[in-house]
Amino acid sequence: MQVLARLILAVPFLFAIAASTAADPPPAAAVPLVTVSQSGGGANVHRIGNDNGGSVAGYAQAVARMRQQSTLVVFDGRCASACTMYLSLNSNRTCLMPGSSFLFHSAYGARPNLNRWATEYMMSQYPAWVQSWIRSRGGLTSRILRMDYAYASRFMRTCRVSST
Repeated sequence: MQVLARLILAVPFLFAIAASTAADPPPAAAVPLVTVSQSGGGANVHRIGNDNGGSVAGYAQAVARMRQQSTLVVFDGRCASACTMYLSLNSNRTCLMPGSSFLFHSAYGARPNLNRWATEYMMSQYPAWVQSWIRSRGGLTSRILRMDYAYASRFMRTCRVSST
């Protein structure tokens, strides 16, 4: 019941996100490195490391906030499940640290129709290169799909850490 309540409360946020998704990023080779200070200093930087995910609605709300605040999201480790919703941010708002990875699967934990809806929603939010990668592996199912740094870095900017 709690999952259903979260999904119902999130519907306005989800439609706002769907209306604001960006076009596919250029290949990473065409995009410069992003410099991130080691202290995490600087305005609006959110570092993701070893995030196991959670509620699709909760992550959709977090992504909407990051989008409104022009937050830079630094992937610095494993980003699993609903955490992968951060990939829906504009490519100029994300960067990838070496060794990062993404784990994808279908939504679960609610009624079947809500799980199906949440899975379709996540897929619709991912950039085309992520959607294509997932489809080439059979789509989102209960089986976990792992996207490694070597593949993701072909489409995302790599972060460079500075000591300042």
